[in-house]
Amino acid sequence: MDSALKKLLCPEDCHTGNAIPKTRNSWSLAENSDWHKYSKHVFINKNFRFTWAPLFFFPFYQGSNFVYDEIPPRAVPLNLVGKLTPRFTFKDNFGDIFKLKHGNKKTYRFNLTRFDVAVEEARLNAGEEKRLYSMNKKNLLFFTGVTKLCKPENIPAGVFTHTCRFSNVAFPESIFIFSMNRSVTGGTFKYDDIAFNGPYFTDHRIQQVKIDFGGKEFSNTEPNFGTINNDFVDMKSLFDHIKNGPFGLFTNPEIITRANVLNGFKNTDFPHVYMSLIPSGNRTRIIPLLNDGSAINKNDDLSITLKFNTESVANSQVYYFYLCYTDVNMTLDLKTKKFESPYLIK
Repeated sequence: MDSALKKLLCPEDCHTGNAIPKTRNSWSLAENSDWHKYSKHVFINKNFRFTWAPLFFFPFYQGSNFVYDEIPPRAVPLNLVGKLTPRFTFKDNFGDIFKLKHGNKKTYRFNLTRFDVAVEEARLNAGEEKRLYSMNKKNLLFFTGVTKLCKPENIPAGVFTHTCRFSNVAFPESIFIFSMNRSVTGGTFKYDDIAFNGPYFTDHRIQQVKIDFGGKEFSNTEPNFGTINNDFVDMKSLFDHIKNGPFGLFTNPEIITRANVLNGFKNTDFPHVYMSLIPSGNRTRIIPLLNDGSAINKNDDLSITLKFNTESVANSQVYYFYLCYTDVNMTLDLKTKKFESPYLIK
């Protein structure tokens, strides 16, 4: 995440958004490590507080970059939709949050003492409000934001290819793939089960990603934009991470380096594959071979085929496939007074 955007979203040193390593192997108990520096703001034998905006969660977070990209959020007309009631579910088990030093038998928990919600309210003149709604011929209000469609898939150990299929979806702006221990989806994951200093995503071992949409292919030779560990594709990945960041986020160019993008970020704490499908840096899309672009203008089935390297898939891994859209996250029908996502098909 861009350093200025992160400072806006995570302004306090104790903020949970700052509880993340900045470089490989820097999250450790060693003196002056990233963890050691962060812990001084949390384990202080007294209360600490921080502001929090739930990332990509409508209506609290609209757009990809909060308000930093100068695209203001759209107000929710509560006079039309009625009472808005957010619900927060808190965790009972903190085994996936706290990692104990060897020999430490203590139990750690968060004790939440106060939770305040800040709301900004705007009131319009009744006549002006009616005029604004009457000008809306489609009777729809559009709210910008990020939509992520995710499929976690258990891939058996030892296989060398795997295909993930999304049915009846819009063609995405980007695809994001990573892998984690299978216990994460099973609800049994414990932080103590992995090394303290990472990596936190597992080695994905992906060599090639191939996509087709509605049965139509986008390339027939290699290397192509789905090839991993190729100099030219690595440079495309570097450009895409900086100019068209994952989930539309502004990224930190000090972290997105030529060395880090190598082989799907294999030598970082978060190995992953990111494929931007808007090659010119705007809202255009790549199109299938021998097609005028009409194939991607309607919903269809999307297949993502992974080819793994000679090590094949490791044991007990689950792969997460994300399709990302960053234009409209939610619409409000002024007649039915209901919110709907344009990308979630019922």
